[in-house]
Amino acid sequence: VRRFAYRVSRGFDVADAAALPDGSLVVVERRFRLPYHFSNRIMLVPAAHIVPGRVARGRLLAELDSPLTHDNFEGVAVTREAGATILWLVSDDNQSVWQDSYLLKFRLDLAGAAW
Repeated sequence: VRRFAYRVSRGFDVADAAALPDGSLVVVERRFRLPYHFSNRIMLVPAAHIVPGRVARGRLLAELDSPLTHDNFEGVAVTREAGATILWLVSDDNQSVWQDSYLLKFRLDLAGAAW
């Protein structure tokens, strides 16, 4: 177990995080604004940036906001399928007419990414 600090994007909070096979982290950041609007950022923290005593910063992979599907995404999981890394994002409606329940599936392709 390694303890480290993470600098969240301005106006956002950390909702969840999950480890990738290489030790990097996917962090789900969440923001709430009135009138009842959620948005999320999916951030990548490379394993090499997770250092005790240092503040890790994420790199933006995706932003979920209007006009895209967006909600109160507060969970993330990582799985593997046929050699591909899969990200799952989950939200629940909290029994509210203003929210929906979603389970989104994304294929993560970082080939050629310069970090």
